[in-house]
Amino acid sequence: MKKTLHNFSEKNLASYQSLQIGNTCAFFAIATSLKLLLNYQVDPIALAFEADQLWRRGRFLRFWPGWAVAPRMLARMVRHIAKTRALPIDAHFQHGKIETLINYLDDPGSIPIVTLTWLWGKVPPIYLGTTSKNYNTLPGPGGHTMILAAYNPDHRSGGDVITPWGFINPWKMNVSHLFWMTDHDFRESWHNWLPFKGRNPLVIVTKIPSIK
Repeated sequence: MKKTLHNFSEKNLASYQSLQIGNTCAFFAIATSLKLLLNYQVDPIALAFEADQLWRRGRFLRFWPGWAVAPRMLARMVRHIAKTRALPIDAHFQHGKIETLINYLDDPGSIPIVTLTWLWGKVPPIYLGTTSKNYNTLPGPGGHTMILAAYNPDHRSGGDVITPWGFINPWKMNVSHLFWMTDHDFRESWHNWLPFKGRNPLVIVTKIPSIK
C-alpha cells in the first residue's frame, strides 16, 4: 500500500529538504519536524550549537560537541526545545517494528525519525528520487538520521532497483523528490545494533493537542 507522510505529495515533502552542514542530520530532522507539525522555524545549525553549549555544561544531548546524536539524545533535545520555547511538542524513543512503521505516516500529529548505522563494506545506497545516483558514497562505517516520509512498494530508482522507503533527507535542496532506499538496505541498516541505539531505533515527535 502506497503512503506518504500526512498524505502530502512527494514534491511537497521534498520541499522540506535542505543541505546539511557538518554532523547535524539529527538537528535537521528536529527542525523539519517542528516545521511540519507547528510551522515553527528554527535553524538546525543553531540547535547544534545549542547542544554543544549544553554539553559543556554537563547536559549531554550529543556524544560530544560536533559529533553524533543518539536517538534517545534526539528525543531529549526535542523535549528541551519544547520546554525552552514553550512549544506544544513531545518526543519519545522506542525500538520500532518494520511491520507497523508505515502506520505513523497516517498520523497528522506525528513525525517518525529513524537512525541508520552500518559497518565496513555495508554502506547502504540512498538514491534521489527515481535516479540511479547514490548519495551515500562515503567509505567505512557510519550513521545517518532521517524522517520517514513515504512508502511505495512500486517505487524504483534507476529503472530497475525497487526502493519502497522514502525519506526527507538534508542532502539536497530545491528538488522535487525524496531520497529512497531498497527494502533490504533499509531493514539491515535500521536493524544494525550499536550501543546507545540498539536495533530499529525510532523517535516519534508528536504535537500535543490543545485543550479546549
